[in-house]
Amino acid sequence: MRTFLAFLLLSLLNCENVLSQSWAMLNSQAMTYYQEGDFQSAIKTANQALHLAKDEFGVLSEAYLSSLSNLAYAQSGKGDYIDAVKNFSSLLTLSIERYQLPHISQFEALLELSKTYVSVAKYDSAE
Repeated sequence: MRTFLAFLLLSLLNCENVLSQSWAMLNSQAMTYYQEGDFQSAIKTANQALHLAKDEFGVLSEAYLSSLSNLAYAQSGKGDYIDAVKNFSSLLTLSIERYQLPHISQFEALLELSKTYVSVAKYDSAE
């Protein structure tokens, strides 16, 4: 019985490690696509990483926030400013909820949100 429980525990830990590696691989691939200018592939892969991060780590996890950031950057790069604004806004809200005190991710989200508003000539919103 102990052997079975030890095996079960190791299996569960290995499964969590595999999920973490799967998310990291997807997240890394999304960033590579973005850097190569393949925004459509970056969006698709960032969405996959985002859903995996949400299901496995939760919406306030570093993994989720990172994936959401990557998705918003890719959308902005492609010119999908409406979606990018939505996701940068969500990133800002979730960063404030996660960190509460000032954190670099909050400033980054706010800066990128403002830049995206400028890209669509919504200067009042960018302030």
